Amino acid sequence: MLPILIYESQGEDKMFNIHHHIGKLLLIFLIMGLSGCAENVRTSDTGSKPIVCGGAFQKACQSWERIPSCDAGLIENSNGYCVTQSNSKPSSCGGYLKRPCKVWERVPSCNKGLVENFAKGQCVAKKVAQAKILNCGGHFQRACKVWERIPSCNKGLTENLAGLCINFKKLYKPKPICGKNFQRPCKVWERVPSCNAGLVENFAKGRCEKKAKKRINKYVSCGGVNQRACKLWERIPSCNAGLVETTRGRCVFKSQTRSIFKPKKVLNCGAKNQRPCKVFERIPSCNKGLREHFIKRRCI
Repeated sequence: MLPILIYESQGEDKMFNIHHHIGKLLLIFLIMGLSGCAENVRTSDTGSKPIVCGGAFQKACQSWERIPSCDAGLIENSNGYCVTQSNSKPSSCGGYLKRPCKVWERVPSCNKGLVENFAKGQCVAKKVAQAKILNCGGHFQRACKVWERIPSCNKGLTENLAGLCINFKKLYKPKPICGKNFQRPCKVWERVPSCNAGLVENFAKGRCEKKAKKRINKYVSCGGVNQRACKLWERIPSCNAGLVETTRGRCVFKSQTRSIFKPKKVLNCGAKNQRPCKVFERIPSCNKGLREHFIKRRCI
């Protein structure tokens, strides 16, 4: 109890003393009140503002205030307050067939062995989530969404423009309408080679045919003795074996070149330091043991 001071009201000095003592008493009470509250008041790391959070039954501290949000031995409940584990309510998320926990509640969102079913918003078993609940990704089924699974279709299937998973190889395999006998040759983008085995492409008729056997045309009237020399597109060489082509385009024996066909002028080519013979004069252009010098146009 406070002592009772009795003063006699005599003069101004006694009144001043009374006011002085009352001021001291008020200052003592103020200091005692502040010391009692200092236990539950925390300062921030910078020391600028007091932080009243993280204690028992106090509001959990924010991430910018401090980490962890509650003092040692305390946990943050769903209402955002720090309580002991005995006072906290059991979690209503993350369990089997329960809602997935939010990011600010806990990570991962479901208990061990469970996965989040985004379609139903529940935590289910892994096998159930993939096999029973997902009705997508199969043949002629809708393609799975990105949040359901990746890839969107099963192995061997592809997603078409309609959003279905199909097998393009089985459905859209073109029937062979080219490459067979008497069929058109296949295009480069269809297949290579253009015709089946044993067939060749007939460019004139534009179809695939069997390979024709090489036949010697016995009725070709060229290349024989005293016959005209065969043209380049008919055959090579232009004359039969043992024959040579004359300047007049006939095939004769080598020994008969001068006796039968007398040229008007003797060939002045092919010898040493002479000009090379022209193609229509003789082949080769230079005599044996000589070669043609293309710059000097001489046989050396």
